[in-house]
Amino acid sequence: MPFFDTGPGRVVDRAGMALARPSVLRQLRHLPSLPSWFRRRYAPTMGSWRVVEPRVPGPLASGPGIRRDTRVEDEAFARVPLQDLRVQHPWLAGYTLQHMWSVALGVSPRLQRASRRSQATSATRPAEAARAGPAVADLNAAVTSRAADLGISAIGIAAYDPRYTFLEHAAECATLGDRVIVCLLEQNHESTQTIPSTRAERGALSAYAKLMDLASDLAEYLHGLGYMAAAEPLGGRGIAIQYAVAAGLGQLGLNGQLLTPVAGSRCRISLIQTNAPLVCGEPKDFGVPRLCDACQVCVKRCPVGAIPGSRTMYRGVEKSKINTVRCWPVVAQAHGCAICMKVCPVQKYGLQPVLDEFGRTGEVLGKGTDALEGFDWIDGDHYGPGSRPKLRPAFTQPSDFPLVVERDHNQAP
Repeated sequence: MPFFDTGPGRVVDRAGMALARPSVLRQLRHLPSLPSWFRRRYAPTMGSWRVVEPRVPGPLASGPGIRRDTRVEDEAFARVPLQDLRVQHPWLAGYTLQHMWSVALGVSPRLQRASRRSQATSATRPAEAARAGPAVADLNAAVTSRAADLGISAIGIAAYDPRYTFLEHAAECATLGDRVIVCLLEQNHESTQTIPSTRAERGALSAYAKLMDLASDLAEYLHGLGYMAAAEPLGGRGIAIQYAVAAGLGQLGLNGQLLTPVAGSRCRISLIQTNAPLVCGEPKDFGVPRLCDACQVCVKRCPVGAIPGSRTMYRGVEKSKINTVRCWPVVAQAHGCAICMKVCPVQKYGLQPVLDEFGRTGEVLGKGTDALEGFDWIDGDHYGPGSRPKLRPAFTQPSDFPLVVERDHNQAP
């Protein structure tokens, strides 16, 4: 669905779609960013979180992390390594950008500069003899402190796992070290509540741009200590969520997103791969799986029904397998969509208040209310609990979106 259907607006829309090509957007790095006062409405939230392990009511306790079958994971990796859909289907980037040009043109200068800077960090190879600074025993504390000083919301440490690297980046990542630093940055709360909107999507992309810069700062700090450290560029080199779960930063929600205790899925994730001898974190039980089973608001509110209501084992990981073919066209045409993020009570209220409400009443905080479940769709109408927009087949199955995703080629968490 175009931003403008008729008249002069349609001409503007066609012109914007023509400009929003990857090759054009890459050149926007040479342009200045929008003024900071203009970006204030959707700027990310800076400052480190005070993460306290939540009090999980007994009925919601299920065990740490994600249920996994490592034998099946190994078999799936050996049979079909993960591949990047954007590389397999290069037209996807162009398709998405053409429909989201009004967002992309405003944020791309910062995104492109931050991505190029992140990519450059992988080329630095400090000499072994150059190592200085904190002792190995104090390295975790030093890196965590530096991340907090930079304004990163939270970091965690996990062991590098080649099974979750895209095949296209496997050779590069094999040389970068056996530790992964997971960096989180909270995106703007007020902007997120306007989902789906240009403002909300600018908030998400602005958080990505800022986080890539902050991750590059942290990688350069490690370079100064004599360690290799490669921040990932826009789009990443593999799957980030499984590292965040392994590091104890959250659990996988039914909506396929990382639910963190402070902001739910209202945060961006970026990884730094390093050879620094950091101590890995451990997965935790935040009560998310059973809370999601009791909630299911995202399942019911997804405009195209792309979120299944139950989990299955996929490539050795228990997860709710999102229907990419249903989801992607709507994301591109509806300002990033993200209804599944907006209607999540953990995103809106934080995890502990939701857990406390469930412990007291057995009910999910906000469920069934317009305050949580209501959203304004791109057709101009408001949809509250129990109602969803009626989408035309031309919108959900557009002729210019020929993707059919092979099951084993799809992404795992």
